[in-house]
Amino acid sequence: MDFKDICIAVIKGEFDNNLDSFTEIIRSRKGTLREVANATKFFEFQVGDRVKFVFNTRPAKLAGRVGTLVQHKNKKVVVDLDMPCGKWWKGIICPPNILEKVDVKDYPVMTPAFKKIIGPSTKTEKISIGSEDVGGLPKDFFPIDGHMEDGIGME
Repeated sequence: MDFKDICIAVIKGEFDNNLDSFTEIIRSRKGTLREVANATKFFEFQVGDRVKFVFNTRPAKLAGRVGTLVQHKNKKVVVDLDMPCGKWWKGIICPPNILEKVDVKDYPVMTPAFKKIIGPSTKTEKISIGSEDVGGLPKDFFPIDGHMEDGIGME
């Protein structure tokens, strides 16, 4: 019996007496797959890696936020965001399968000077800085090669 045959049998009601058992078996299997994915991802990450929360993260406001992995804790990881996001900023404990590694060139580590200029604000704003005209900002404002061609944006 292949998958199509099983689906047809379920639709016809041939397994009505066993639907709760199927539900529990499927829920258990999905949990096992999630644990395997977490364990695999857990060992992919190193302390200091730049990471981004994936699109299906809950709470949704964390999706796309970038930070630094600061610790492994049991089967989870601890992330410090670059900028606060509501009540989340430092010490976010989460399963590793809701994170993806990002290239430090695309998401540079925010320097203390940058954080000081922007401040710990949770307002939605867009910051864009050209590659040559830095408008008198401190030299350590740009973390890579003294400038950033793409500008810096935050949501």
